[in-house]
Amino acid sequence: MECSKCQSQNPTKATYCGKCGNILVNSVESQDYNRNVKKISVFFFVLLAYIATINFIELNGNYIQTLLIDFIFAAIILVFYFIDTKSINKLIKFNKPKRLLLIKIIIFAPLFAILVSLIAGFLNQSIFDKSQITYYEQFIDSPAPIFFSILSIGLFPAIFEEIAFRGIVFNELTKITSIKSTIIISAILFTILHLSLLSTLWIFPIGLIFGYFRAKYRSLWYGIIGHFIYNSSIVLIEIIMYK
Repeated sequence: MECSKCQSQNPTKATYCGKCGNILVNSVESQDYNRNVKKISVFFFVLLAYIATINFIELNGNYIQTLLIDFIFAAIILVFYFIDTKSINKLIKFNKPKRLLLIKIIIFAPLFAILVSLIAGFLNQSIFDKSQITYYEQFIDSPAPIFFSILSIGLFPAIFEEIAFRGIVFNELTKITSIKSTIIISAILFTILHLSLLSTLWIFPIGLIFGYFRAKYRSLWYGIIGHFIYNSSIVLIEIIMYK
């Protein structure tokens, strides 16, 4: 094995260079590491660039436009999903559900949504001196405001964000780092993508919880269900407040 520092040759299984003491890295392992980092980086920055572009463009608030944005976001994720369907498909198979876990998710997700709504409302009023713009308002002129609100805010993110971060990103990270680090890093990337400093207070813990579910149960379904119930609860709370 050639030392990257002094270019001297060493035995294949050597850990350190016999001439300069430099740590030796297997070239195949190094190439795999770089390839995985590149996959994660490309995927994440494509999503980030799309979300950032949407945030900087002045939109007219039309519900059709909002749904189109959702579909494009989903399409980007599906492109990367189809590149490596085998590893993701293992995570979306229906296995025997953990009933107690599902009961806990069904109970605590709405409770957490209520807590977040109260905190977000308080912080927006006290820090920014303004009311929070509700997701429901985006669909008030649609044929079915509640249905489209749940579809856009509840269902789409639950499925596609979980595939993105607890599926694609998580799988690639496990190839180059520990499970604990994978859970933390994927939660950080998940938080960054939302482009909201204030929301970090609850998005990061949510990312950690869903990452833990993914790691322990080797399934995306608990994250998807929890994500859907939490987001849909936020929407329903806003609908009640809006009316």
